[in-house]
Amino acid sequence: MNIFHLTSYKILKILSKVSIGIGTGFYIVAVIYLPIFLILKILSLFLVNFYTGVIAYVRANHITKECEQCEYKGNWKVCPTMKPIIEKLYEHGFKKRKSSLEKIEMI
Repeated sequence: MNIFHLTSYKILKILSKVSIGIGTGFYIVAVIYLPIFLILKILSLFLVNFYTGVIAYVRANHITKECEQCEYKGNWKVCPTMKPIIEKLYEHGFKKRKSSLEKIEMI
């Protein structure tokens, strides 16, 4: 959808993500119930992992490029757009703050 610039329409982005999720779920269930050897099932599931990894890599690169063009240069601690998101990640335990000892060890 990026190739045809259709991702500028929010509804299409949402529908594409929902369809990818549903399709992936059906694929995984189908592979689990297929009457084939276990090793072939595992290899088939690695395909899902590979495609998911490719999508994540492309998205991460896109985000990185956008952040590097911004005046904050990817510093999410001061970026007005990302700072509230990062703070919520800390608040709900999805991200942990580095202690001052860990910061000193990194230097």
